[in-house]
Amino acid sequence: MRGIAAIGACGLALAAAGCGGSGIDRAADGRWARAIVLRQSDFPTYDAQPPQESGCLPARLDRQTAFARSKRFDTLNQSAAARAWIFPGEKEAKAGFFDLLRRDYARCLRRQEIAGGQIVAVHQEPFGPIRTGDRFRELRLTVELLQSGSRVAVFIDLLFVRRTRTVADAAFTSASQPFGTAAETAALLKMTSRMERPPANGDQGHDHSSLRHPRARARA
Repeated sequence: MRGIAAIGACGLALAAAGCGGSGIDRAADGRWARAIVLRQSDFPTYDAQPPQESGCLPARLDRQTAFARSKRFDTLNQSAAARAWIFPGEKEAKAGFFDLLRRDYARCLRRQEIAGGQIVAVHQEPFGPIRTGDRFRELRLTVELLQSGSRVAVFIDLLFVRRTRTVADAAFTSASQPFGTAAETAALLKMTSRMERPPANGDQGHDHSSLRHPRARARA
């Protein structure tokens, strides 16, 4: 049970609170952002929890026209959540993407209060095959917690993606070992497919199986 308690504590510490000119349909952009983020059908065997509203992950990015946050999807030892932003154009989206990348999430986490435990150490580093560019990046936070006299390792993988004027990220949290590349890739592929175009009115977005994930492009 220490694993799920550690995941919940770290996820709550990391998550955050946000919103948005002329000629921009903010209502349509809001629908698009809500369509992009993770949903229950992406994690059908996970329990859906309310979105987390405070912590180290920013919600407000400069020049955004819309923002959405997913629910948190939990199992005993894992948790996943996502956010999406829409911008007026690709230039503003690139700026928002790099804003997310340059933040020191480890430093912020070290200052957080954890219910029932104490953060002993946090390490942040890039991982995965793509280390440059303005379309896809990955960061891993390794958190060492002290809970009830025992040390617990928690891994938080932050994946950032930009497509045209949209930006999204997903946080995959897991106790004892990382969440897993296959599961992260499958979930992010669904998000990036929904970033391809705005959904039709009332539509929450569709998967496009022909879209290749950035990790797959790196291996090609």
